[in-house]
Amino acid sequence: MLEPKVVIMDDGLTRYVCPQCGVKYKKLSALRGHMKECGKGAQCPLCPKIVTQRRNLAKHMERHRRDGLLEFHHFIDNFPSNINLII
Repeated sequence: MLEPKVVIMDDGLTRYVCPQCGVKYKKLSALRGHMKECGKGAQCPLCPKIVTQRRNLAKHMERHRRDGLLEFHHFIDNFPSNINLII
């Protein structure tokens, strides 16, 4: 497993950064939890967002639907069933 990066932000606060995707956390424990699942899941077909849970995809895709970018049911009905999801 890659080691988390520690950065000091401009405001002087410490952030822990995922070496794989670059997401930042205030707590190292939160980053470690993220790193266990980082890279798993499915990417949104409309943006770079990656989700590991079907319900998170539903919430995320609803935002795109509200913005008028898609018909939501098309993507949730065709969500890949062969990926390792945490449910």
